[in-house]
Amino acid sequence: MDDYIDIHSHNIPKIATTTIVNYRLGVDALNFISEKYYSVGLHPWDINNCDITVLATQLKKLCQLPNVLAIGEIGLDKTIDIPLNAQIEVFKKQIEIAEELQKPIIIHCVKAYNELIEQLKSSNTQWIFHGFNKNYQIATDIINNGGIVSFGSAIITNKKQQEVLMQIPINRFFLETDESNVLIEDIYEAVALLLQIDIKELKHIQKELFNKVFSK
Repeated sequence: MDDYIDIHSHNIPKIATTTIVNYRLGVDALNFISEKYYSVGLHPWDINNCDITVLATQLKKLCQLPNVLAIGEIGLDKTIDIPLNAQIEVFKKQIEIAEELQKPIIIHCVKAYNELIEQLKSSNTQWIFHGFNKNYQIATDIINNGGIVSFGSAIITNKKQQEVLMQIPINRFFLETDESNVLIEDIYEAVALLLQIDIKELKHIQKELFNKVFSK
């Protein structure tokens, strides 16, 4: 495995990193490239007129590909016009598939942490809350119920996120580039500086967590 792990990105990396590229079902026309890793899932923004049966068939088929490591990003978003009950129905079906196939889940959450943490409590697969930007209490609730948080490029400058990062266990978070143009190396450098550890140690901790979550 390469030194840097980018747990969630919408960009195929130009440099040699272990990156999980998000493939949004219903939107992307991306062809899978065998040497890249992917997550696949129906984002809550894309569930209009979703046929649950077709979704399940498509998702299970894609998850058979050896380079599909996770289901996501999936979740709930209270800021969009799509009714929450419709989002929950699609989300629960994808959780069911993830648990059946024992795939980790990459979570999209906007103003729905109470609902998602409640679901997390009874889940038997690993959840990763990507783009985490909430407070320490929410981070703790996620971690205490078996989840993991993932920080993006905002961790470089956002003081509130930095405070959360420095209070949670060092082996319960991932790092990601998401849709930004910031290099994953720059995010690692900033986090290592904040935690006052050598960047090699940070890479080692991230690798161990990745291996544990993805059984690599």
